[in-house]
Amino acid sequence: MSDVKRVLVLGCGSIGERHIRCMTAVGGDGVEIIACDTRQERLDAMTELYGVTDTAISYDDADLSDVDAVMVCTPTHLHIDPAMRAAEAGCHLFVEKPISNTLDGVGDLVKLCRDRELILQMGYVMRHHPNLKEIKALLDIGKIGEVNMAQIKSGYFIGKYRPEYSQLYWAHAATGGGVIWDASHQQDWIQWLLGPITHVAAMRAHFMLDIDEDVEDSAVMMLRFAGGALGSVSLSNCQQNYKGGVELNGTKGSIEWSYGDSEVRIYTEDDKSWRSHSAEYERDVFFTNQARGEERPAVVGEDGLRALMVSLAAYESCETGKVVEIDPCVCDL
Repeated sequence: MSDVKRVLVLGCGSIGERHIRCMTAVGGDGVEIIACDTRQERLDAMTELYGVTDTAISYDDADLSDVDAVMVCTPTHLHIDPAMRAAEAGCHLFVEKPISNTLDGVGDLVKLCRDRELILQMGYVMRHHPNLKEIKALLDIGKIGEVNMAQIKSGYFIGKYRPEYSQLYWAHAATGGGVIWDASHQQDWIQWLLGPITHVAAMRAHFMLDIDEDVEDSAVMMLRFAGGALGSVSLSNCQQNYKGGVELNGTKGSIEWSYGDSEVRIYTEDDKSWRSHSAEYERDVFFTNQARGEERPAVVGEDGLRALMVSLAAYESCETGKVVEIDPCVCDL
């Protein structure tokens, strides 16, 4: 995206601010940032903290003819309309995850960007985590053979990291709240590692968080991948300790990854023992890696659509009690 010189960041809440901070830290090769938010105090904060001088309080009134790219950092249910406006104006796009909480307009957006050769990058920043990139490389060279089982864990107490969660989009199903939506990252990177998910079964529960009754704070999912592997997913936003990561078992060994420790452990039939290494990564590192830009983004609109299909299948399974099948060619629009 070397031709991108003016970027409008729509939504200057916590994630929009993080993107502005990381783009500013990287330097952006002379990229100018336009901060857009309906709250003047947020625009003032972007100016004071990061030196953003160009601001807009109304996206509808913003002149997109003078913008090269738009970053959509609004709540999930408010992604598609502003993204379509940007694409129709010829702007490249970055859309935070998940791409939406319904299918309405998603296919049209992906197709429009594809037809006009516009970049549609998704905010699945975990693909920029050095540990996951390492695991992907190990799988690609067959280090543990053919993967047949995956066990994914994501558990933490949202009240610790986002004390204001009950006042946010997270508390309401209509705005994309719930642990299944919150686990959208896992639904993306596990398909990056193992290929498309074709079958989903799920159960969910509301145990203790101060949220609407129809919003889950815990869930379990069972997955089948197009390549034949099986997967299990345990999700909790009311777990008091923090634990996240994955265990992959293959025909020649296993890989374990702990997100909290940034530790990768590998067991192979040749070594017959575990080897491990770890390193500390500040979360902004993943965002600065993402902000540096790539000729082709690591995660594009089709990936966002694929992750969305898994979430929707999980919710359908929760309601029907049935295994839900996903067409592996869902992105062939």
